[in-house]
Amino acid sequence: MAKRFAAARNFSISCATEPWILVLDADETLDPASRDATLRLLSGAPQAFWLHRRHFSNEISTISHTPVPAEHPAALLGARSYFSTHDIRLFPNRPEIRYAGEVHESVEDSLRSLGIQLIDTGIIINHFGHLGTEERRESKAALYLSLAREKVAAHPNDWRTWYQLGVELQAHHQHLEAIDHFRHALTMVPDFSPLWRELGKSLYALNLNRESLECLTKALSFNPECMITWGALGAIFLAEGNLNEAEQCFGVILTGEPDNLFARSQQARIEDLRKKRTSS
Repeated sequence: MAKRFAAARNFSISCATEPWILVLDADETLDPASRDATLRLLSGAPQAFWLHRRHFSNEISTISHTPVPAEHPAALLGARSYFSTHDIRLFPNRPEIRYAGEVHESVEDSLRSLGIQLIDTGIIINHFGHLGTEERRESKAALYLSLAREKVAAHPNDWRTWYQLGVELQAHHQHLEAIDHFRHALTMVPDFSPLWRELGKSLYALNLNRESLECLTKALSFNPECMITWGALGAIFLAEGNLNEAEQCFGVILTGEPDNLFARSQQARIEDLRKKRTSS
């Protein structure tokens, strides 16, 4: 069963006849504001592109979620926040480019083997799969956790299997086990920024703030452009009462994303805390 994810993707793209492949799941849409930017990329060289997936959720997490404005279309579906990931979803239509992996399948390996450059973009995909009834969310989460465990058992020497299982465990709030998996993956790829970031987030969830700060700082040393990491770091500084450091982190986000609601709300919170300190 586990291998059907990649096989299904590969079958679908084998039926495509146009020069480019844009991958969208049934519970995803291309953000309307990204339409023109996507069309411009299609007129350029045959490269592969990282797209930003916004995963809308019913939950709120101060370390990784951005609040959804009341007027946003996703709010009408019950979304309260979203978190972001980067995924390769736009690439040339070539028979050598195929997916691999049992869960969280990817074309990255085949793209790299072909020497195709991977380019980051600001194009947004909206993902609504984390919404719906609690029963449906729990059923889907349990399936993904089971598949991730199968993948580690089948490919124990592939660091990505340990990373992906750690992410699934993290989603189930099983942070101690998630930490073990992230650390094991880091023995294989010590310079992979998302591993340090997710390790830091799970440590923070267990109130191990000092260790979390060390991991998030390490993540930024490998990828200083990751706004998710800056947000997580700022949230920890804020929880520790280090307002100046927190303000700097959220300021970095707002420099690149002036409309980032999470960063703006945290900056406003910092100002309120400063006023309270002054008046007390």
